[in-house]
Amino acid sequence: MSIPRARTRTSTGLVSVFVALVLAAATLVPGTARADDADGLPEDAPDQLTTDEDNAEVGHDTCGDEPVADSGSEIHRKLIDGPRQPGSDALAFTSGVCIYLPPDYRTSDLHYPVLYLLHGAFGWQDDWVVQGDLQAIMDRVRDGDPTQDMIVVMPDGGYMAEWRDEGDGSLLIESYVIDHVIPYVDTWFRTIPDRRGRAMAGLSNGGAGTLRMAAHHPDRFSVVTAMSAALPVNTAADRTDVLAVHNDPTEMAANLNEVELALTWGQTCGTAEECTDPDLLGGYGFEQACCNNWAYVAQLERVRTREYVHEPTAGGHSWPWWQLWLEVNHGEFLRDHLADPVADLAELGQLGAPREFGHRSIDDVVDIYGWTIRTDEARATEMLELSAVTSAGLTLTGSGLTTVTTPPSHAPGHSVTVRGTGVDDGPVVADDQGRLTFEVDLGAANTTSLPPAVAAASAVTRAVSFEAAGTLAHRSLDNARGDYHYYLYTPAGYDSSVPTPVQLVIHGANTVAMEQVLSNGHHAVADREGFMVLYPDFVNEGDTKPEGGESTIPSLVGTHPGRLWDSNDLTSRATGQGDAAAIVAMVEDVASIRTLDRDRVYVSGMSSGGMMTSLLMGLYPDVFAAAGIVASCGFTAAACVAENVEGLDEVIARTAHEAMGDHARVVPFVQIHGLQDATIPPSAADFSIRQWLMTHNLTAGGDTTEGPFALEPAARREGIVPEGHTYTVDTYLGADGCVVAEAWTIPQMGHYWPGGSDDPTWAEWTDPRAPGGAEATWAFFAQHTLDGPTEEAC
Repeated sequence: MSIPRARTRTSTGLVSVFVALVLAAATLVPGTARADDADGLPEDAPDQLTTDEDNAEVGHDTCGDEPVADSGSEIHRKLIDGPRQPGSDALAFTSGVCIYLPPDYRTSDLHYPVLYLLHGAFGWQDDWVVQGDLQAIMDRVRDGDPTQDMIVVMPDGGYMAEWRDEGDGSLLIESYVIDHVIPYVDTWFRTIPDRRGRAMAGLSNGGAGTLRMAAHHPDRFSVVTAMSAALPVNTAADRTDVLAVHNDPTEMAANLNEVELALTWGQTCGTAEECTDPDLLGGYGFEQACCNNWAYVAQLERVRTREYVHEPTAGGHSWPWWQLWLEVNHGEFLRDHLADPVADLAELGQLGAPREFGHRSIDDVVDIYGWTIRTDEARATEMLELSAVTSAGLTLTGSGLTTVTTPPSHAPGHSVTVRGTGVDDGPVVADDQGRLTFEVDLGAANTTSLPPAVAAASAVTRAVSFEAAGTLAHRSLDNARGDYHYYLYTPAGYDSSVPTPVQLVIHGANTVAMEQVLSNGHHAVADREGFMVLYPDFVNEGDTKPEGGESTIPSLVGTHPGRLWDSNDLTSRATGQGDAAAIVAMVEDVASIRTLDRDRVYVSGMSSGGMMTSLLMGLYPDVFAAAGIVASCGFTAAACVAENVEGLDEVIARTAHEAMGDHARVVPFVQIHGLQDATIPPSAADFSIRQWLMTHNLTAGGDTTEGPFALEPAARREGIVPEGHTYTVDTYLGADGCVVAEAWTIPQMGHYWPGGSDDPTWAEWTDPRAPGGAEATWAFFAQHTLDGPTEEAC
């Protein structure tokens, strides 16, 4: 992978029987949890320490008297509890946190991003308030625009601003900020409580602390910036100490590859070429520890895999410059990369792990981006390296028996094959949260702490991969018009952190959903392409099932005589009842148990299921991105028998358009039909194509059914299945040149599902000599989303 350089910123079955049935059917966090009614006001946020326990420096324990500005912004000081020194009640941190709330915080219902802002050495929690004039800066940059607002949290790093944990536990400031302050703020204030809404910045020692803490916990922040970072000067002796290496931001810089990064210091620091005099490394005369900043940049050039901003600029190691940089340089960068304030956190969607990342740590338990890695209890303190971490596996380098728990990225109950040297090859079952847990043998544990270079030389590297099997779930729901259920196939490799599309496959008359599951051949396509398959069904009283097998003998009475869907119920959406509404409710149910890509929900069906597909196109064009109509008709049952009635195509086209109402949208569709179909004649497919194109013309062109979509195909291609049937595919285009419809014609096929299983059990349902319907529908669907066609469609 090439490394991006820094960018320098400057500012089946007779027709009559079938139709009769159709027409007949038409008449049938850590920290103290706050109260549910709390609205995030500062007075509701409790002090967790008494005044006697407050160990802040006298004179710096007021946050500048906690001012309320004319703008309405406020600053409050909160005593947040934290870790104690080992064997003692003494605080292992300096108490007191200053919190800036933007002007509209009290009157809005917004959730805000949060900036954790660190002071430098010889400073305190009130530094940014008193010396940095933070309140005025934050009020000024918003300029009346609440989208620019953020909460600012300023903890105390002690007089020397160490911003780290000491090995003896006497100082645990990093643990305090990460494990106590952040959860407190997210509990008691209206924040965006994940990394999308969280940043860290600091000056001098606070800049180094920012780079250090963010490198240890990159999954907590989306963006970090450092001003005049006073990076540590590590000697050769320091590099033999694993804790010193762990605390050196330069050594840990690769951990920030998934975090946006900006660095600023004054040009008086000199150039990288001038950094040859070791006596200058700690000097303040021209800017704090400039040579270590250049060394940090050199490390970024070696290990960083994304852009960063590096700004050596006019300025020096003083407050006027830090104020300017916070307001302009870093302020703009932070706002560019943080989520804007939102009223409803659901608008942000689900947050997943990066598609690939690496991480190194000396912690006994590494929690990172939803992964938990537990090292061998016998292992001495040493570096564990994680690399190429994806939803399909990871590589570990270290020593000892290491336990890996994945994020909840699999379907609960999924059987997943784990492979690799050092693991027990075989299936691991995902727990009820969708997590896998397995052990990786990294050889004998190093029981004595070794210099990092020595430990690295003897470390064992193991690559582990996952091979998931798809799963089938069964769920039920009901509405006032009947009982419904469905099967959901979740593909192999499902990752809950990634929104996943779904294709609905609706059965026809005289069949049940499970017959489609077993015969239609969707699952291999779903595994390969990464989509779910939903098979809707209903309960019809009077249906019987013979001993063995999945076939059902349908009753001609009940809510669904002949096991037909009610494709004439134009009121289903308005009433929330009936078949169409129930099917959409199934989609919503899937969204509650899987990470659903709502822009890529597709519906398909055969015969009666195809008629239901047409109804769903008309009633729910805002739900289904595209549709597949197989061996079936257009909108409502009338479309199955109306092919020779002059002008009826336009009438039904207008009926479908009216049914769409305010949700009207062009729904791309693929029609598949066999010319030997004796149940639904091929002419019904021709009618369907013409009717839906007319409907779409009404949607796109106003009151005319003649354009902009041409009613004749723009192109035709021909094909043949090896040792099987021939077929043609007609393509229809929109005015933009993008595919809006396909019509597959299979001259030798009757009333069957095209392709599918060649098992004789399903000989009445599938025609394996025809082109695969599962492949054809998905290939069409993949070109369309709710937002419009993809490049492949155009």
